[in-house]
Amino acid sequence: YASRSLLRWRRNLRHQDLVGRQPRWCRRAALRGYALIIGRFKIIMRAIDSYFGPGVPTQPPAALQRGFTLVEIMVALTLGLLVLAGVIQVFLSTQQSARIQQAASRMQEDGRMAMALLSRYFRQAGYTTYPWDKGGTIWAPAINARGFPASAPFAAGQVVSGTENDVNGADRIRIRYQGAADGSVTTCLGRVVPANQMADITLSLSAADAVQGQSLLCTDHNNPGGALTQPLVAGLQGMELWYGLSQGPAGVDANGRLTGATAYVTATQVPIGEWNRVISLRVSLLVRSDSDRLTLDPQTVTFNNVNIVPTDRRMRFVMGTTTNIRNQAP
Repeated sequence: YASRSLLRWRRNLRHQDLVGRQPRWCRRAALRGYALIIGRFKIIMRAIDSYFGPGVPTQPPAALQRGFTLVEIMVALTLGLLVLAGVIQVFLSTQQSARIQQAASRMQEDGRMAMALLSRYFRQAGYTTYPWDKGGTIWAPAINARGFPASAPFAAGQVVSGTENDVNGADRIRIRYQGAADGSVTTCLGRVVPANQMADITLSLSAADAVQGQSLLCTDHNNPGGALTQPLVAGLQGMELWYGLSQGPAGVDANGRLTGATAYVTATQVPIGEWNRVISLRVSLLVRSDSDRLTLDPQTVTFNNVNIVPTDRRMRFVMGTTTNIRNQAP
């Protein structure tokens, strides 16, 4: 009985061992399956590497190194610098052109405004509220002096007085005229001059400023609160005035009227006591830009028959005009 039980136990143990262990052919099949899975995984990884770039290196590190040589880098840097220099040059040229155009426009605006103001008040000189009729009337100082009494620096009937090279190195001119009942006559500062009242103004240049140059100044000597001076236009550097004198004996023709101007002289060349012969004015302005470094070299300008060689590189030009004093004209 014992031997039968031992034999049965051995059979059960062998059966359990056979059940727990796989046969040899089964183990070989499992290994082939593993190899197939690993092979397909390698194929998939190679496809991923070829599409997205190298992932986990499957080759020696030396074969995976990629880049540029030093010569290629230097050539690329040189070409990039050339392109950058060209772009910067275009930008600077465009900026300089814009600065020059802006400065030229500002200079033209300042010059035209100054010329318009000067011409307006040159023509205004000698205006009277109730002008006398010149037709068929023999010219006489007593009649011409109507409404313009002697008042320093003016003589009786004198409406224009000038000074050459004042403290600011420019000419100045003093003008007087009467007002109007309709309020249409004003001073250069905008003050309305009533009828039968006198306007006495001076047009001159201010002291030189490093940035804005000189400004056209207006002084209202008959201002109710006292003489008042204000700037009108900036951007100037010089102003020269010439006075047109009527020619002939005593400056009058055979009928006693002032004749046309055939000579223009400076203020110091006007004969003493003959300012009444001034019938026209010629003005010349030297206009300059506010901005510096606009020209390559300092710009030489001829002003008042003198060559001016500045030390800066601002733009400059000369403007001039001749104005008839209507109330003094023949």
